[in-house]
Amino acid sequence: MLNPRLTERAAEFWTDRQLQQFNDAADAEADRSELVAQIAKERLKAKIAALSDDDLIGGMHSVTQQKHARALRAAFRESP
Repeated sequence: MLNPRLTERAAEFWTDRQLQQFNDAADAEADRSELVAQIAKERLKAKIAALSDDDLIGGMHSVTQQKHARALRAAFRESP
């Protein structure tokens, strides 16, 4: 017959082991996500640094046009 105390300790061991494996996997995924975000940020900085002044000004113009278009649409929707 199985020793209840031994069986309980074995179950706790496997439960703790599975929990540790789960936590390790979650930590690894979080570390990977942080690394991916850091690499993306570095690449974006490099691309921005490589832009010419004309490209920067053109991009700013495009963004302001989009912002004004959203404001106009919102005002139009709110008007009676």
